Amino acid sequence: MKAFREIDDLVKSTPFFAFIKGTADTPKCKFTRRLVEMFGKSGYKFKTFDILADERIRQWLKFYSNWPTFP
Repeated sequence: MKAFREIDDLVKSTPFFAFIKGTADTPKCKFTRRLVEMFGKSGYKFKTFDILADERIRQWLKFYSNWPTFP
């Protein structure tokens, strides 16, 4: 359950946190690109985590969020 705690710590680290495909600078899907654009236009400071870079976190995130897929 270490991954579950890591995810929880990431989510709680800032008011606006997103698990995305790619990075804010190089989004890997249209949904990620739209989200980053919306955050940028709003002026919100946000942090992200590239789920494509860590398979362990990616798999545990499905349990954490109780959602089977990622946009």
